[in-house]
Amino acid sequence: MPRLNIAIIGAGPAGCMLACLLLQGQTANTPAISLTIFEAETSFNFRAQYGTLEFHPRTGVAALKVAGLYTEFFKYARYDGSALRVKLSALEDGDPEIVRVQLRTMLLAALPEGTVEWGFKLEGVVQEQGAQEGDPLLFLVAIRGGRSRLVALDGGASLGSLDQLYYRHNILQLHKQQLRSPTTKMTTENGGKVITIDNYRAEMSQYSADGPNQLYGLVDMGSNGIRFSISDLSVPRLLHCIYRERAPISLYDALHESTPTSKEFHFSPSIIQRVADTMARFASICESYRVPKDRISVFATEAMRTAENRDEILAAIKKSSGLLVDILSPGMESLFGAMGARSGYTAVDGLFMDLGGGSVQMTYVNSGLEDGYDILAAGAARSLPFGAAKLTLALSVQDTAHATKTELRTRMKDTFDELTHKFPHLKWQSESKEGITIYFCGGGFRGYGSMLMHTDPIQPYPVPAIGGYTVPGNRFVKWQEMLHVNNHEEGKIFGMSKRRREQFPAIGSVVQSLVQAIPKIKQVIFCSGGNREGVLYMKLPPIIRESNPLALLPGGAPNQDPEVLDSIVQTLVTAMPEGYPIIISPEILHFVARNTWQAMGDPDGANSAKALHNPITGMLAGLPGMTHEIRAIIALTMSARWGNDLGPVDQAVHDNLRALVGHETAWWCDYIGTLASFLATIMPALPVGEKSLDEIVRFLAMTSNGLGKKGHHVGIRLKALVSSKAHRGVLIGDLEGMFKKVGKGMPLKWKVEAEVENF
Repeated sequence: MPRLNIAIIGAGPAGCMLACLLLQGQTANTPAISLTIFEAETSFNFRAQYGTLEFHPRTGVAALKVAGLYTEFFKYARYDGSALRVKLSALEDGDPEIVRVQLRTMLLAALPEGTVEWGFKLEGVVQEQGAQEGDPLLFLVAIRGGRSRLVALDGGASLGSLDQLYYRHNILQLHKQQLRSPTTKMTTENGGKVITIDNYRAEMSQYSADGPNQLYGLVDMGSNGIRFSISDLSVPRLLHCIYRERAPISLYDALHESTPTSKEFHFSPSIIQRVADTMARFASICESYRVPKDRISVFATEAMRTAENRDEILAAIKKSSGLLVDILSPGMESLFGAMGARSGYTAVDGLFMDLGGGSVQMTYVNSGLEDGYDILAAGAARSLPFGAAKLTLALSVQDTAHATKTELRTRMKDTFDELTHKFPHLKWQSESKEGITIYFCGGGFRGYGSMLMHTDPIQPYPVPAIGGYTVPGNRFVKWQEMLHVNNHEEGKIFGMSKRRREQFPAIGSVVQSLVQAIPKIKQVIFCSGGNREGVLYMKLPPIIRESNPLALLPGGAPNQDPEVLDSIVQTLVTAMPEGYPIIISPEILHFVARNTWQAMGDPDGANSAKALHNPITGMLAGLPGMTHEIRAIIALTMSARWGNDLGPVDQAVHDNLRALVGHETAWWCDYIGTLASFLATIMPALPVGEKSLDEIVRFLAMTSNGLGKKGHHVGIRLKALVSSKAHRGVLIGDLEGMFKKVGKGMPLKWKVEAEVENF
């Protein structure tokens, strides 16, 4: 009996169901089947899947029984939009529904590996050589607004919808289809490429130190707005942004306009013109900054993926600006979002989530895993169709609001559970006493972070930027309190636009679902990085990506001798007994060493204020590598280097930074800053060699009790051996007295007893 070579066009529910039925129906008396499903989309997650499908017991459910998927289906099915999971005894009553993405996942899992060929677009169908004219050639096509249908290309009538496959599949005579010019790029003459996990390394330009400059232009055409930036990668790991702008054009809203002339999933002519003009402006700005044309990248996400007249808007953009738009698959959107957030830190281990206008992404990133952790995270990422703008619209319809919230909670929990099964370490964290860390990016989550910052116990909160803001889990979960503030506080809330406040109930629903899905949340960290930073980050070679950005922070005189700086750090460490906070890293001490001898001609008061503000609103404010706690540590330490000589306004900022890091860490900042001031006093210029430093000063330090006049205090006994030449003209008593101010005004009564001797 000859083998049947069967091609099914389309890996939607109908195509996958047909494949399952055909494979399940093979017997010793039927021909062997070689079956392939060809799908134009480049991956399972190419776009978000929406809504539910209803199955009738005598047709759709019957097909599931024949396909051997009856029991599996009812793990996910529900009735009348209810989240109630049904028992097998109730299967015969009513019409069960299933979330579309769960159905597709179930069907794909039931097929042999490799059955689906992703990225093959049907361009034509020809009859197999030797086939008779009139023999039916069958394929599946997707029809917007309806369901997938089985169609006979010989002119026969449609064989019906998914429910009718059960009655039809066993009488079909299928012949081989041949596809011309399969493509994995899905390009048009007006657009760029579809960027997927499989092709992004080949399709994206990579970082190069060559060229007239190191400037890169990026445009992120998101669902809630179009963001543009120019970054200088002269120090590539810092991803230093030198220009940014946002055009308040919601592509999601544009696709769902409700005007007499609007068409759903179509951009109107006015929106197309507005976007084209905006892109022309961006191109002109790039030209004025002299950004090389081959280093300008434009990428679009959910809204552009679903637009019916995508080619029309891409053509307008190309005509007005000369720019081509790449379209990110959901997997790439998750990868760039997660890596953009990850780029702000040295090492990460936790959930990464991005809440945009059209979708919310979730994955797990652990930079301590083997090489390729980024691709592993992207492969595990899931895109859920509950973006802030989309969810706001869905919740505004009273009849569907409850069902939408139910589906959101179900999908959120299922997605998290799937990740814990894939990553054992995440599962262990979720079951531990401490819980998991979550990193948030995207405008929706940053809006929630702004509300938490607005209600933070430390007021006024001393660090304005949301990037690096860290909140303990027991505060994060108070979404009801945040909703109350949003609904009842009429004044301006920093970081919250009018549009973001209108979307806040939807954002709160996402947070509520997340809280219900995760057993224990240790802390959440809000990130400033997003898709644009992720694109830049992934252009870099791995050795640069994984380097510590703290070690690259600007500051200090040019051409400082690295060996001398290392020697200064080691000298500081000898004055710090074991037990100081681990967050005070060698990189932070290196920054202190580089900047101790800066601005020696300026007044101490000016230097204290500059040092205090540099990490939070100054030159370091937009650079990666720092949580708010690290920014506060650098600010407090460098302010102490200049004696904390602050005016009333800056003193309030200083006190709130101390509250942010806690009393113990704040004390150590005071102590280390005083050590730096001590070194600058006995060495008014940076040493010229590492050996000369050892000839000038040596420290011996230990923790001790019995300190103070009455011997009631604990703290540090410090012995400083200083060459007589180094302190010439400076009284030993004055040098020892510098340490009496450490911790002044703080609740901790720790003391430093310093003894200075000549050698």
